[in-house]
Amino acid sequence: MYLDTLKGKRYLEVVSSGEDLLLVPASPTGLGSNDVGLDRRLVGEERIVQFRRTRSQNLLYAPLFDPMAPADAAARRVFDLLLQPERLHRLRYQALQDPSLPSLSQVLEQVSQRVWATPMPEDPYNAHLQRVVQTAC
Repeated sequence: MYLDTLKGKRYLEVVSSGEDLLLVPASPTGLGSNDVGLDRRLVGEERIVQFRRTRSQNLLYAPLFDPMAPADAAARRVFDLLLQPERLHRLRYQALQDPSLPSLSQVLEQVSQRVWATPMPEDPYNAHLQRVVQTAC
């Protein structure tokens, strides 16, 4: 990104066309106490975008299909099923009856370790996928 302070413009160099990029809209400042949804340091929803070149312009293209939506829906469904009160009570009861079975706290600790304590992948796509799962839960 290049800032031309004399003209008051910012320029963004587009290196490649058609490559998936992660767009994270954010606002460094807010609008005071106005209730319009623009709060200071508010981070918006992440989106996969691409720059597409035409003859005279570069267009920012955002596909209508969110490729992370299935991962978000699957993570929410799994956690909804896993954390049903009946299932949690049954886990607790079974561990009291048979000490060789994992306790509720052990199961929740394992889930927590798998979801939130797993190192972030270096690949941007898989790292974004992991963040989607972590925020869905």
